[in-house]
Amino acid sequence: MVSTTGSVEGEPPFELDESLPGNKRKRRRNRNNNAKKDRKKTATRDLEFETTISNIPVLSSTNVFAKLKKLDLFPEISKEVNEKQLSMVEESGTDVNQQAGKQLSVIGPRDPTEEETTTARKYIQDNFITRSHGHVKVFNSKTSEIISMVEFLQIPHLESQQKEDFEFVCEFIHSCKQFIIPHYGTCNTIDDQNGFDNVTSMIGWSQDTTQLVILEKYLNKEAIEEHSQTYQELKISSTKAAKILWDFYTTFANVACENTRKEMINSASLSTTTASLSFPMSTDVDTEERINDLLPLTFAMIIPITKSTGKIASEVDSLDIPQLVFPDLNLTFTLQPNTVPILILRDRQYSHRLINSSSSSSTAGLGADDFSRLAICIRPPLPSQLLTN
Repeated sequence: MVSTTGSVEGEPPFELDESLPGNKRKRRRNRNNNAKKDRKKTATRDLEFETTISNIPVLSSTNVFAKLKKLDLFPEISKEVNEKQLSMVEESGTDVNQQAGKQLSVIGPRDPTEEETTTARKYIQDNFITRSHGHVKVFNSKTSEIISMVEFLQIPHLESQQKEDFEFVCEFIHSCKQFIIPHYGTCNTIDDQNGFDNVTSMIGWSQDTTQLVILEKYLNKEAIEEHSQTYQELKISSTKAAKILWDFYTTFANVACENTRKEMINSASLSTTTASLSFPMSTDVDTEERINDLLPLTFAMIIPITKSTGKIASEVDSLDIPQLVFPDLNLTFTLQPNTVPILILRDRQYSHRLINSSSSSSTAGLGADDFSRLAICIRPPLPSQLLTN
């Protein structure tokens, strides 16, 4: 009998029975080696989770191990952007390598047509891993890096305090609209086409991250003067709304939350830029040129609401079911009705996109024109986005 010690420290030795035929010994050796590799990967993932996401164990979770491979769901849009970018660079007579990144932000991709969206949804349905319930952790299968974590909370099963907190935040954000310049804050400017309330892009954080504030350029000063008492009450309630968001983040991922908050406070001390609550509807990341992995993760919650009241839209049968798609990972999160997904993700390192079922979708049991989703995000600005004080 020959005893061989495993490569992971502290593992008991395993034995190879020399009396077995050669092929069987080889298969057993391979099984043992694979088992050791699996245990080592598990230990690496556990350490990554504990040091990056949370040091509180998750009792029940589904793991997804995703392979990274670039995929363009809307190639015609990318082609158009590249052609316009090249044309602008040629007209300016400037080197392509110097101008390409700058021109992209000026041009911007168009929205997909309904036909393009339908084609993309069909491809996703046939080829992607789909998750829509429970608690899910997504890892890079090669590096063991955690990419995202999501918990789908069922509105009918929310604890009373949870629902009360969600309602408070939603109503606070809805109340901010009366103090936003009408050009930005009226219902006509809400992003109805994509089914998401755009008001979060006009609300941000105080420098110490203890309050939510309407960003300066969107403030309706006439409305503030006319309803000064209401505005003062709103400012007071902003402290509670901010605390609720941080409490949700801390409970979900305490280590990630601490890192994010430190980064936001540090950014505020160096800049006049304030991070908004807006969720990035799409990012396109070059897999060969990913941004620094040490950046804090993005936290978000997506709440179904009625636009007229700002309250949670419960017991709704929506025919429009958006998907949060990670094309380079062949993965999608389905945003079911009556569900509040809470998630963290590396949105600056991995491409993602929110895709609706169609532009003509409707909602049963609630007027389609009154149904929306409120995507609230905690996300520090990039160093390149900071404006020096």
